[in-house]
Amino acid sequence: MEKKKTRKNRKSYGPKNRPEGNNFSKSKKTGGKRQEAEGRTPARKVTVKPGPMLYPLPSVMVSCGTMENSNIITVGWTGIVNTDPPMTYVSIRKSRFSHQIIRETGEFVINLTSADLTRWCDYCGVKSGRNVDKFKETGLTKEK
Repeated sequence: MEKKKTRKNRKSYGPKNRPEGNNFSKSKKTGGKRQEAEGRTPARKVTVKPGPMLYPLPSVMVSCGTMENSNIITVGWTGIVNTDPPMTYVSIRKSRFSHQIIRETGEFVINLTSADLTRWCDYCGVKSGRNVDKFKETGLTKEK
């Protein structure tokens, strides 16, 4: 009769008795030498700075504001939050001109770009709406 597994007699796979062939971690005995012998680089801890981890990020042009006070900002951090109900997001620093407009109106439009809009996408990303009317400068149109 087979012995029933309980907490006491269950085999533990802690650092001391990992099964052979587990190449995802290095044991204290080998110190990564097994991976090196197999021609692979041993796993090492890597620390990265905060920032986007997925590339390429799609650049979009976010339009916001009213017919009198509006702006277009180029954004690299955008995506889908939920499908039911439909929700999207954009990440915009508080110091940006568009952040204040979106806060006041509670609305924005995510405009997908094309090759034809590359020049204006770049332009809207380097010019501030505080100093320039981007709709006027680019010839892009506003709609209610």
